[in-house]
Amino acid sequence: MTTNRFLPYRRSGKQWYTGTLLVLALLGFAQCQHQPTQNPHEVDEASPITEETPAEEVPAPLSAEELQNQFDEIVDQYLDEEFWPKTKGQHFSESDKQKLYTLYQQMAPEQQANQRVKPYRRKDLALEKRVPSPSQWAEWSSSNRYGIWVDGLQVDATRVAQYTPDDFAFYRVSRLLPNAKNAYRHDYQLDLMTQSYFEASNTKNPNEILVGVLQDPRRLMEKSGA
Repeated sequence: MTTNRFLPYRRSGKQWYTGTLLVLALLGFAQCQHQPTQNPHEVDEASPITEETPAEEVPAPLSAEELQNQFDEIVDQYLDEEFWPKTKGQHFSESDKQKLYTLYQQMAPEQQANQRVKPYRRKDLALEKRVPSPSQWAEWSSSNRYGIWVDGLQVDATRVAQYTPDDFAFYRVSRLLPNAKNAYRHDYQLDLMTQSYFEASNTKNPNEILVGVLQDPRRLMEKSGA
C-alpha cells in the first residue's frame, strides 16, 4: 500500500485555516459586545442639527403720507422763530438727524423739494475751490444789490472792505426770490468761505449728517414788515 507523504501537511494547513476563521469570528463577536447601542431618542452631540430658519419679514415701504408724518413729528420738536432764516441744524440731536436723513432718502424728489428741512451728508456737498477774481470782488463789494455772507454770517459794508479776493477759497451767488428780496433789501446773496473755513469744512467727517433748515418766505416778509 502506498503512503501519501503529503497528508500531514494537508491536515496542518486545514487546521491553520480553520483556526484563523475561528479567531476572526471571536474578534468580531467581541467588537459587537463592546459596541455601544444608541437610543433612538438620543441625539449625537457631534451630529449637526439642521433646522429651517424662518425667513425674516421685510417691512412694507412707507407711504408718502407716513413718511411726511414721521418727518414732521421730528422737525416740529425743533423749529421755531429763533432759527431764522436758515441753519445747519446743529441743535438737532444726532439720533434725530439720522432718522430725518433716512426718511428723506425714501421720499420722491417731488416730496423732498417741499421739505423745510434738508438733511444731507457732508460728503454729498463737497466743494471745489472757487477763488473770486479782482473784477468780481470789485463789483460785489461796491454794489448794494448783493447781500454778503462770510463763513455763514452776514457782514456789513465796513467789514467787506477789509477783505481781498485771495482771502477766499469759495464763492456762490444766488438770486433771491421776490419775497426774500423784500426781506433783505437786495437782489442777490453772495456766500463766501475763507481759506481756513473752507479747509475745515472739507476735512471734517464726510459721513456727518447736517440739517439745513429753510424758512417760509412769507415769514421773511413778516419780519421785514412788508
